[in-house]
Amino acid sequence: MDYDDEAFKKNKSIFFKTVVIELMRLFKLTLLFAVGLSILIFSCLSTFSFGVFFQRIFSVVHLKQSTSNLILNSTEIRHCIVYAFLTLLIFINLGKKKLYLTPIVAMTFGVLMELTQLLIPSRDSNLDDLFWNTIGIAITIVLILLVKFIKLYLKKTDEKKHQI
Repeated sequence: MDYDDEAFKKNKSIFFKTVVIELMRLFKLTLLFAVGLSILIFSCLSTFSFGVFFQRIFSVVHLKQSTSNLILNSTEIRHCIVYAFLTLLIFINLGKKKLYLTPIVAMTFGVLMELTQLLIPSRDSNLDDLFWNTIGIAITIVLILLVKFIKLYLKKTDEKKHQI
């Protein structure tokens, strides 16, 4: 069988691109799963405190003491931050075209977290946490939409410049 070298190289290139894309997708899904599982496990442990977790992060980042204390002493702000980050990871994994699914997946995760905490005697579940989770999710969705609109605006203004 006689193979054309150009066709073989082209198919080989396409194959490797496909493999790299699939590996990146698998990496993103694994990262999302690891973060979600970590949040689930840590929130169910009575000995773990997100306050201590944020305190260690702030010691590395060197935030002002007043800002650091505000976040460390506010359960609401910690819920917003954790769910904003989780929502961003979900958005990255689902892709740009499935933005509508991002808040649904994040809210489902939040509800499951609160239901799981009902089963653990040392933890308590309340609707305030769910509310602040939703605020974190909403902030992230608004920021994603804002970035999308800015990109679209810049693209349109760039096209107008090229038409002139």
